[in-house]
Amino acid sequence: MDRREFLKKSGQAALAIGAGLTLEEVLSGCATTVSQDEPAATNLKQQENIIYPHVGKADQKKIQPPEHGCLVGFRSRKVHEPLENKLGRKPSIEVLCEDFTSTSRIFPTKWAENPERQGVTLFVYMNIGCQGLTDFLKGKEDKDIEVFAEGAAEYGEKNGSFFITTMAEMNASWWPYGLTNKFVPAWKRAWHIFEQKGVNKYATWVWEPYCLDATIESKIDHPDRYYPGDEFVDWVGLSAYNVDEGGMGPSFKTMVSRTYNDMSNTHPTKPIMQAEFGKLNLPGQAGWIKNAYQTIKSTPGMKAAIYQAVFNVDEDTDFTFREESYQPLREILKDPYWIMAKGA
Repeated sequence: MDRREFLKKSGQAALAIGAGLTLEEVLSGCATTVSQDEPAATNLKQQENIIYPHVGKADQKKIQPPEHGCLVGFRSRKVHEPLENKLGRKPSIEVLCEDFTSTSRIFPTKWAENPERQGVTLFVYMNIGCQGLTDFLKGKEDKDIEVFAEGAAEYGEKNGSFFITTMAEMNASWWPYGLTNKFVPAWKRAWHIFEQKGVNKYATWVWEPYCLDATIESKIDHPDRYYPGDEFVDWVGLSAYNVDEGGMGPSFKTMVSRTYNDMSNTHPTKPIMQAEFGKLNLPGQAGWIKNAYQTIKSTPGMKAAIYQAVFNVDEDTDFTFREESYQPLREILKDPYWIMAKGA
Protein backbone atom coordinates (compact mmCIF):
# COMPACT_ATOMS: atom_id res chain seq x y z
CA MET A 1 0.00 0.00 0.00
CA ASP A 2 1.44 3.39 -0.92
CA ARG A 3 1.43 6.45 1.30
CA ARG A 4 -1.58 7.98 -0.44
CA GLU A 5 -3.73 4.92 0.12
CA PHE A 6 -2.45 4.52 3.64
CA LEU A 7 -3.18 8.10 4.60
CA LYS A 8 -6.63 7.94 3.05
CA LYS A 9 -7.52 4.67 4.79
CA SER A 10 -5.94 5.46 8.15
CA GLY A 11 -8.04 8.55 8.88
CA GLN A 12 -10.94 6.84 10.59
CA ALA A 13 -8.68 4.37 12.38
CA ALA A 14 -6.60 7.25 13.72
CA LEU A 15 -9.67 8.60 15.48
CA ALA A 16 -9.82 5.47 17.60
CA ILE A 17 -6.27 5.56 18.91
CA GLY A 18 -6.82 8.43 21.31
CA ALA A 19 -9.29 11.04 22.39
CA GLY A 20 -8.87 14.51 20.85
CA LEU A 21 -11.05 17.57 20.51
CA THR A 22 -14.44 17.04 18.97
CA LEU A 23 -15.43 19.01 15.91
CA GLU A 24 -18.34 20.55 17.81
CA GLU A 25 -16.04 21.78 20.60
CA VAL A 26 -13.62 23.40 18.20
CA LEU A 27 -16.26 25.08 16.06
CA SER A 28 -17.88 26.51 19.16
CA GLY A 29 -14.53 28.02 20.15
CA CYS A 30 -14.87 26.80 23.73
CA ALA A 31 -12.14 24.14 23.72
CA THR A 32 -8.44 24.67 23.30
CA THR A 33 -7.03 21.69 25.16
CA VAL A 34 -7.26 17.95 24.71
CA SER A 35 -9.94 15.82 26.28
CA GLN A 36 -9.68 15.08 29.99
CA ASP A 37 -10.26 11.44 29.07
CA GLU A 38 -7.01 11.27 27.11
CA PRO A 39 -4.92 8.26 28.22
CA ALA A 40 -2.26 9.17 30.75
CA ALA A 41 0.35 7.39 28.63
CA THR A 42 0.10 10.12 26.02
CA ASN A 43 0.94 12.96 28.39
CA LEU A 44 4.06 14.87 27.47
CA LYS A 45 6.76 14.90 30.08
CA GLN A 46 6.60 17.98 32.26
CA GLN A 47 9.84 19.85 31.60
CA GLU A 48 11.57 23.05 32.43
CA ASN A 49 13.40 24.87 29.66
CA ILE A 50 15.89 22.54 28.00
CA ILE A 51 19.30 23.68 26.80
CA TYR A 52 20.92 21.08 24.58
CA PRO A 53 24.66 20.50 24.16
CA HIS A 54 26.41 22.10 21.21
CA VAL A 55 25.37 20.43 17.95
CA GLY A 56 28.32 19.07 15.99
CA LYS A 57 32.03 19.65 16.53
CA ALA A 58 33.32 22.96 17.80
CA ASP A 59 34.70 23.96 14.40
CA GLN A 60 31.49 23.13 12.54
CA LYS A 61 28.75 25.60 11.66
CA LYS A 62 25.68 23.47 12.21
CA ILE A 63 22.33 24.92 13.25
CA GLN A 64 22.04 25.23 17.01
CA PRO A 65 18.70 25.01 18.85
CA PRO A 66 17.54 28.21 20.52
CA GLU A 67 17.99 28.30 24.27
CA HIS A 68 14.48 29.71 24.63
CA GLY A 69 11.56 29.51 22.26
CA CYS A 70 10.85 27.55 19.11
CA LEU A 71 11.82 28.13 15.47
CA VAL A 72 8.83 28.40 13.12
CA GLY A 73 8.89 26.72 9.73
CA PHE A 74 6.62 25.94 6.78
CA ARG A 75 6.65 24.02 3.57
CA SER A 76 4.43 25.97 1.21
CA ARG A 77 6.07 26.14 -2.21
CA LYS A 78 2.90 24.76 -3.87
CA VAL A 79 0.70 27.42 -2.30
CA HIS A 80 0.06 30.22 -4.78
CA GLU A 81 0.38 33.05 -2.28
CA PRO A 82 3.46 33.02 0.00
CA LEU A 83 2.48 32.34 3.57
CA GLU A 84 4.27 35.42 4.86
CA ASN A 85 1.81 37.54 2.89
CA LYS A 86 -0.98 35.97 4.94
CA LEU A 87 0.88 35.87 8.24
CA GLY A 88 2.64 39.23 7.99
CA ARG A 89 6.00 37.66 8.96
CA LYS A 90 8.55 35.33 7.45
CA PRO A 91 9.18 31.92 9.03
CA SER A 92 12.58 30.88 10.35
CA ILE A 93 12.65 27.75 8.19
CA GLU A 94 11.40 26.89 4.73
CA VAL A 95 11.30 23.35 3.36
CA LEU A 96 12.19 22.31 -0.19
CA CYS A 97 11.81 18.72 -1.37
CA GLU A 98 14.22 17.38 -3.98
CA ASP A 99 12.88 14.06 -5.22
CA PHE A 100 16.03 12.85 -6.96
CA THR A 101 14.27 12.01 -10.17
CA SER A 102 16.12 12.25 -13.46
CA THR A 103 15.33 15.97 -13.56
CA SER A 104 16.01 16.89 -9.94
CA ARG A 105 19.47 16.02 -8.67
CA ILE A 106 20.89 19.48 -8.13
CA PHE A 107 21.06 21.15 -4.74
CA PRO A 108 18.82 24.26 -4.71
CA THR A 109 21.73 26.70 -4.47
CA LYS A 110 19.76 29.56 -6.06
CA TRP A 111 17.07 29.47 -3.37
CA ALA A 112 18.92 31.97 -1.18
CA GLU A 113 19.35 34.44 -4.04
CA ASN A 114 15.73 35.54 -3.64
CA PRO A 115 15.81 38.65 -1.39
CA GLU A 116 12.59 37.44 0.27
CA ARG A 117 14.50 34.46 1.66
CA GLN A 118 17.02 36.54 3.57
CA GLY A 119 17.04 35.50 7.20
CA VAL A 120 15.27 32.21 6.44
CA THR A 121 16.97 28.84 6.99
CA LEU A 122 16.74 26.24 4.24
CA PHE A 123 15.59 22.69 5.04
CA VAL A 124 16.19 20.25 2.17
CA TYR A 125 14.54 16.86 1.79
CA MET A 126 16.96 14.76 -0.27
CA ASN A 127 14.54 12.00 -1.17
CA ILE A 128 16.77 9.10 -2.14
CA GLY A 129 15.52 5.52 -2.00
CA CYS A 130 12.13 6.17 -3.56
CA GLN A 131 12.76 3.21 -5.88
CA GLY A 132 14.29 1.13 -3.09
CA LEU A 133 17.81 1.05 -1.67
CA THR A 134 19.47 -1.92 -3.39
CA ASP A 135 21.08 0.08 -6.20
CA PHE A 136 21.98 2.92 -3.86
CA LEU A 137 23.85 0.59 -1.51
CA LYS A 138 25.73 -0.86 -4.48
CA GLY A 139 27.05 2.62 -5.24
CA LYS A 140 25.06 3.08 -8.44
CA GLU A 141 23.79 6.51 -7.33
CA ASP A 142 26.99 7.77 -5.71
CA LYS A 143 27.81 10.19 -8.53
CA ASP A 144 24.37 11.78 -8.23
CA ILE A 145 24.80 12.22 -4.48
CA GLU A 146 28.29 13.61 -5.05
CA VAL A 147 26.96 16.25 -7.45
CA PHE A 148 24.23 17.11 -4.96
CA ALA A 149 26.79 17.33 -2.14
CA GLU A 150 29.03 19.60 -4.22
CA GLY A 151 26.08 21.96 -4.69
CA ALA A 152 25.40 21.77 -0.96
CA ALA A 153 29.02 22.71 -0.23
CA GLU A 154 28.73 25.72 -2.54
CA TYR A 155 25.51 26.76 -0.83
CA GLY A 156 27.05 26.36 2.63
CA GLU A 157 30.11 28.42 1.78
CA LYS A 158 27.94 31.28 0.52
CA ASN A 159 24.98 31.12 2.87
CA GLY A 160 25.92 29.09 5.93
CA SER A 161 24.23 26.12 7.54
CA PHE A 162 21.08 24.33 6.45
CA PHE A 163 18.94 21.42 7.59
CA ILE A 164 18.89 18.25 5.54
CA THR A 165 17.13 14.91 5.80
CA THR A 166 16.60 11.86 3.66
CA MET A 167 14.34 8.81 3.74
CA ALA A 168 11.93 10.46 6.18
CA GLU A 169 9.35 8.23 7.92
CA MET A 170 11.64 5.21 7.53
CA ASN A 171 9.82 3.38 10.32
CA ALA A 172 6.56 3.32 8.29
CA SER A 173 5.39 0.85 5.70
CA TRP A 174 4.40 3.19 2.86
CA TRP A 175 7.89 4.04 1.52
CA PRO A 176 10.08 1.62 -0.48
CA TYR A 177 12.88 2.31 2.02
CA GLY A 178 10.60 1.79 5.04
CA LEU A 179 10.83 -1.03 7.58
CA THR A 180 14.10 -2.34 6.15
CA ASN A 181 17.52 -3.03 7.61
CA LYS A 182 18.96 -1.27 4.56
CA PHE A 183 18.00 2.14 5.94
CA VAL A 184 20.87 2.63 8.39
CA PRO A 185 23.67 1.70 5.94
CA ALA A 186 21.98 3.87 3.28
CA TRP A 187 21.83 6.85 5.65
CA LYS A 188 25.48 6.39 6.59
CA ARG A 189 26.48 6.10 2.92
CA ALA A 190 24.82 9.43 2.09
CA TRP A 191 26.34 11.03 5.22
CA HIS A 192 29.83 9.81 4.31
CA ILE A 193 29.57 11.23 0.79
CA PHE A 194 28.70 14.61 2.31
CA GLU A 195 31.60 14.21 4.73
CA GLN A 196 34.04 13.50 1.91
CA LYS A 197 32.85 16.62 0.11
CA GLY A 198 33.31 18.74 3.22
CA VAL A 199 29.62 19.55 3.51
CA ASN A 200 28.92 18.28 7.01
CA LYS A 201 30.31 21.40 8.65
CA TYR A 202 27.18 23.11 7.29
CA ALA A 203 24.72 20.24 6.78
CA THR A 204 22.62 19.74 9.91
CA TRP A 205 21.22 16.21 9.61
CA VAL A 206 17.66 15.63 10.81
CA TRP A 207 16.66 12.00 11.37
CA GLU A 208 12.88 11.92 10.96
CA PRO A 209 10.68 8.98 12.04
CA TYR A 210 6.89 8.91 11.98
CA CYS A 211 5.10 9.15 15.33
CA LEU A 212 3.83 5.85 16.68
CA ASP A 213 0.35 7.10 17.53
CA ALA A 214 -0.23 9.15 14.39
CA THR A 215 -1.68 6.30 12.34
CA ILE A 216 -2.41 2.56 12.50
CA GLU A 217 0.20 1.27 14.89
CA SER A 218 0.59 -2.15 13.26
CA LYS A 219 2.11 -0.39 10.24
CA ILE A 220 4.63 1.59 12.32
CA ASP A 221 7.83 0.25 13.86
CA HIS A 222 9.64 1.79 16.82
CA PRO A 223 11.98 4.52 15.54
CA ASP A 224 15.05 3.44 17.47
CA ARG A 225 15.35 0.30 15.37
CA TYR A 226 16.38 2.65 12.55
CA TYR A 227 18.64 5.05 14.43
CA PRO A 228 21.95 5.52 12.55
CA GLY A 229 23.95 6.57 15.64
CA ASP A 230 24.79 9.84 17.33
CA GLU A 231 27.68 10.61 14.98
CA PHE A 232 25.33 10.65 12.00
CA VAL A 233 22.39 12.58 13.49
CA ASP A 234 22.29 16.23 14.58
CA TRP A 235 18.60 16.76 15.33
CA VAL A 236 15.70 14.36 15.83
CA GLY A 237 12.65 15.30 13.76
CA LEU A 238 9.14 13.92 14.25
CA SER A 239 6.43 13.55 11.60
CA ALA A 240 2.68 13.34 12.28
CA TYR A 241 -0.37 14.15 10.16
CA ASN A 242 -4.04 14.20 11.09
CA VAL A 243 -5.74 12.73 8.01
CA ASP A 244 -9.16 12.09 9.53
CA GLU A 245 -11.84 13.10 7.02
CA GLY A 246 -14.90 12.55 9.19
CA GLY A 247 -14.18 14.77 12.18
CA MET A 248 -11.41 16.27 14.25
CA GLY A 249 -9.53 13.01 14.70
CA PRO A 250 -6.80 12.73 17.32
CA SER A 251 -5.22 15.82 18.82
CA PHE A 252 -1.63 16.73 18.06
CA LYS A 253 -0.74 15.81 21.64
CA THR A 254 -2.26 12.35 21.28
CA MET A 255 -0.34 11.67 18.10
CA VAL A 256 3.07 12.95 19.18
CA SER A 257 3.50 12.57 22.94
CA ARG A 258 4.62 8.95 23.24
CA THR A 259 7.22 9.22 20.48
CA TYR A 260 8.48 12.57 21.76
CA ASN A 261 8.90 11.12 25.25
CA ASP A 262 10.72 8.06 23.89
CA MET A 263 13.09 10.14 21.78
CA SER A 264 13.87 12.61 24.56
CA ASN A 265 14.70 9.65 26.83
CA THR A 266 16.83 7.66 24.39
CA HIS A 267 18.52 10.63 22.67
CA PRO A 268 18.70 13.30 25.39
CA THR A 269 21.55 15.22 23.73
CA LYS A 270 19.75 15.64 20.39
CA PRO A 271 17.50 18.65 19.85
CA ILE A 272 13.99 17.65 18.84
CA MET A 273 11.84 19.34 16.21
CA GLN A 274 8.38 18.67 14.84
CA ALA A 275 9.71 18.38 11.31
CA GLU A 276 6.31 17.69 9.75
CA PHE A 277 2.75 18.14 10.97
CA GLY A 278 -0.56 19.08 9.46
CA LYS A 279 -4.33 18.77 9.53
CA LEU A 280 -6.45 18.22 6.44
CA ASN A 281 -8.10 21.33 5.01
CA LEU A 282 -11.49 20.64 6.57
CA PRO A 283 -13.78 22.40 9.07
CA GLY A 284 -12.15 22.41 12.50
CA GLN A 285 -8.64 22.82 11.18
CA ALA A 286 -8.16 26.19 12.93
CA GLY A 287 -8.90 24.75 16.36
CA TRP A 288 -6.68 21.73 15.78
CA ILE A 289 -3.78 23.96 14.71
CA LYS A 290 -4.22 26.24 17.71
CA ASN A 291 -4.12 23.23 20.00
CA ALA A 292 -1.00 21.91 18.23
CA TYR A 293 0.97 25.12 18.75
CA GLN A 294 -0.17 25.29 22.38
CA THR A 295 1.10 21.75 22.91
CA ILE A 296 4.44 22.53 21.25
CA LYS A 297 4.89 25.62 23.42
CA SER A 298 4.30 23.52 26.53
CA THR A 299 7.08 21.18 25.37
CA PRO A 300 10.29 23.23 25.77
CA GLY A 301 12.48 20.43 24.45
CA MET A 302 10.90 20.89 21.02
CA LYS A 303 12.99 23.59 19.38
CA ALA A 304 11.41 23.87 15.91
CA ALA A 305 7.96 23.27 14.43
CA ILE A 306 7.37 22.99 10.68
CA TYR A 307 3.82 22.94 9.36
CA GLN A 308 3.59 21.26 5.95
CA ALA A 309 1.02 23.50 4.27
CA VAL A 310 0.96 21.69 0.94
CA PHE A 311 -1.56 20.33 -1.50
CA ASN A 312 -0.48 17.23 -3.41
CA VAL A 313 -2.93 16.74 -6.25
CA ASP A 314 -1.61 13.23 -6.87
CA GLU A 315 -2.22 12.15 -3.28
CA ASP A 316 -5.56 13.74 -2.43
CA THR A 317 -3.95 15.12 0.70
CA ASP A 318 -4.58 18.82 1.18
CA PHE A 319 -2.98 20.34 4.27
CA THR A 320 -3.16 23.93 3.07
CA PHE A 321 -4.64 26.46 5.47
CA ARG A 322 -8.33 27.24 5.41
CA GLU A 323 -9.05 30.95 5.30
CA GLU A 324 -10.36 30.88 8.87
CA SER A 325 -7.10 29.29 10.07
CA TYR A 326 -4.96 32.32 9.27
CA GLN A 327 -6.29 34.68 11.92
CA PRO A 328 -5.65 32.40 14.94
CA LEU A 329 -2.25 31.50 13.49
CA ARG A 330 -1.35 35.18 13.16
CA GLU A 331 -2.34 35.70 16.80
CA ILE A 332 -0.33 32.66 17.93
CA LEU A 333 2.83 33.81 16.14
CA LYS A 334 2.75 37.23 17.80
CA ASP A 335 4.02 35.52 20.92
CA PRO A 336 7.81 36.08 21.08
CA TYR A 337 8.19 32.43 22.02
CA TRP A 338 7.84 31.68 18.31
CA ILE A 339 11.05 32.60 16.53
CA MET A 340 10.48 33.97 13.05
CA ALA A 341 13.02 34.93 10.38
CA LYS A 342 15.86 37.21 11.46
CA GLY A 343 14.85 40.80 10.95
CA ALA A 344 11.21 39.84 10.29
